[in-house]
Amino acid sequence: MRQLASRARRHVERGRPRFPPTHAEQREVIAAFAAACQAGDLERLVALLDPDVVWRGDGGGKVAASHRVERGARNVARRLLALARRPPRSGRMAVVNGAPGLVLTDADGVLTVVAFTVDAGRVVAIDAVRNPDKLTTVPQP
Repeated sequence: MRQLASRARRHVERGRPRFPPTHAEQREVIAAFAAACQAGDLERLVALLDPDVVWRGDGGGKVAASHRVERGARNVARRLLALARRPPRSGRMAVVNGAPGLVLTDADGVLTVVAFTVDAGRVVAIDAVRNPDKLTTVPQP
């Protein structure tokens, strides 16, 4: 069992899911994720996240972003719901790194692009890029 978990973690760290979803499956998971965040539904959000989910943020030192990697479904869900208390001004689903993701603008006008790695119907990694230097070609939602 440890070996299976170890292999799964290596796949996630490399950004390659073991059981890659179709675009439609990933879109469905991301839509459910966004709805759970918007509704403040902790249990639904935890159910959509892999128990070992990883959340990384990148503000590039220019805008506020999580400075540490968050791990674990309940921990990540709680942090996401704390952020969702101040909902985005606008948002849309978009293709991010070749897969469905989210493009958001917060109340202060800061752009965030969120990439997801989905494996076996659950989110195993979330990468939120807020560094404006990396988002110069992304249109506002």
